[in-house]
Amino acid sequence: YTFLYSSNSIINNQLVKAKPPFDVLRDFEPVTNVAKMPGYLVLVNAQVPVQTFKELIDLSKNSREPLRYGSGGIGNSQHLLGELINARTGTKFVHIPYKGLPITPLLANEIQVAFAAPTTVVQHIKAGRLRALAVTSTKRWSGLPDVPTTAEVVPGFIYEAAWHGIFAPARTPRALVL
Repeated sequence: YTFLYSSNSIINNQLVKAKPPFDVLRDFEPVTNVAKMPGYLVLVNAQVPVQTFKELIDLSKNSREPLRYGSGGIGNSQHLLGELINARTGTKFVHIPYKGLPITPLLANEIQVAFAAPTTVVQHIKAGRLRALAVTSTKRWSGLPDVPTTAEVVPGFIYEAAWHGIFAPARTPRALVL
């Protein structure tokens, strides 16, 4: 039998591609969730003159130059998070896609905003090179307990970051899927 190990990009692609070669709901049967990441940190370069997520929202709304945010490509979770922030808060962030997590461009101030898993950037935050303004999970991350959740600033704003799961082709015998 054939099984597929995939991240949530399998769903994202369904949403952002005009004619994907498959229909997730029709062509696949979910088997199990393997891992789930609770949320992303909303990060800014240390040179961005904001200390809070609310100040970042206000800066974006009132700035003559749009703030740029980066992600690891079109349609990934960080890209969609940036667009969701734009839609929910009225910000005018401009998306800059990269081929991987854009921490180096954020450190170089090529972009002003990025979203990343806490453990991948905590050393830059503690060194003062990046500033964490919020975390998109339902509760604060224990490694940075002073960083509020996005929902503390924008009521109801929660973005469970990413997951990985196993799928089987549709119509796989039930005994194999359970």
